[in-house]
Amino acid sequence: PPSPARRERVGSGGEVGRRVGCLLAFTAPAVAGAALYGWYNWVRFGDPLNPGYPPVTFTNPVLAGLHLQLLSLERGLIWYDPLVVLAPVGAILLWRRRPGLVLLVGALFVGFLLLYATYAQAPAGGHSAGQRFLLVVMPLLVLVALPALAARGSPLPSRERSKQRGRGGGGEEGDAVGDAAADLRSAGGAPTPLARPWQRAAVAAIIAASVLVQLPLVYVNPSYYYARLGAEQEATGREAPVASAGDALLVRAWLLAGEVTRDTLSRPE
Repeated sequence: PPSPARRERVGSGGEVGRRVGCLLAFTAPAVAGAALYGWYNWVRFGDPLNPGYPPVTFTNPVLAGLHLQLLSLERGLIWYDPLVVLAPVGAILLWRRRPGLVLLVGALFVGFLLLYATYAQAPAGGHSAGQRFLLVVMPLLVLVALPALAARGSPLPSRERSKQRGRGGGGEEGDAVGDAAADLRSAGGAPTPLARPWQRAAVAAIIAASVLVQLPLVYVNPSYYYARLGAEQEATGREAPVASAGDALLVRAWLLAGEVTRDTLSRPE
């Protein structure tokens, strides 16, 4: 029979092969998609790297772009998608169990954020509500925020977790069942940050705010808002389309929803 050292080497080799296979399965579709997209650009525009847009530059000041994307009433992510404020809490809960996932999502978010913060032509994404360019990473932020949304109560003490493992059957299968049950109640054995009623109420308020913000933004076409804003800018002669916080789509969305509804109801059949 093979020696323990040989079995260990074979086992580690199998694990490396499994990881390489997972990496290839993850990257192969992306590489194939990029190749197809490059071929389309080459056939359509004569250059694999030319998507058909006018030349763009990335010279916008970084701090100004970050403020526009994260904090401003005009486009700020925390105002148009309040649920993302739970992502750091969820990342803390998830870190001890899935640090790789937290690092991957964080790197993708920061990369997209910095890239489009410097995009000079349209750092906010044109005629859209909120941050159009960050939509691609929003599902990942919500994924990281899920532990914060699911956390409730306090974790089981270590002794109680041991009892659950014992009731699971005693072997490796019992340990897995006990560990899964413990994970539902804690993040790596630390008390959950949402154990108190006021903390759960704060999470509920954030979720409600996210829904209330999105309702008029779904109902009102952003192009209608920007057309109205452009007409007001031309009539008043001001330089900036959004001259004050009251001009922001987030503030005027409900008023515009009322105008659209009134115009629709008053229109003759």
